[in-house]
Amino acid sequence: LLSLRITNNNDQHFNYSPAAGGIKITRTMTLTVRDSLFSSNWGKGLWLDQSVSDSDIVGNDFLSNKQNGISLELSATSMVADNRFLDNASDAIKVNNTQDVQIWNNTFRGNARPYWIVQDARHAADPEDSYDLDPRRPVPDPRMTWYVGPVTVSNNVIVQLKGTACMLCVEDPTHERTAE
Repeated sequence: LLSLRITNNNDQHFNYSPAAGGIKITRTMTLTVRDSLFSSNWGKGLWLDQSVSDSDIVGNDFLSNKQNGISLELSATSMVADNRFLDNASDAIKVNNTQDVQIWNNTFRGNARPYWIVQDARHAADPEDSYDLDPRRPVPDPRMTWYVGPVTVSNNVIVQLKGTACMLCVEDPTHERTAE
């Protein structure tokens, strides 16, 4: 996907979840989003969910979205590089139950938090969660576990955090895992 302009979506303010905002992509293999604009969406700017694998999100602008700039959820193997995240109301990047993530050379200004890395109770091997799996992938799939990590954060520029937000937030509300 090259040179997209995703702006002012969900102007009727439907609930952000499960799908309102800029654009949501699910069950996709080998995705590139480059040189695009995601701005002023009422919800997430870009949302990759339900077993998206091998995604490169490079050279984009995520501006003034009402929730996250990017949400990587229930997915694997993502690179987020050389993007600008400016004035998003929530997290610039939320990594939720996603493994093998590289976040580098991005610029962050005026977001609630630059990064939120979170693990919840969902796991790809759990039969109750199997409706979110890509049917083209094996079960269990060692490349799509829905366990967060490893996540590499490197060489990013962060200025003007909103309020007292943490710079790098890592959380597991189930208390099964630690930030290690």
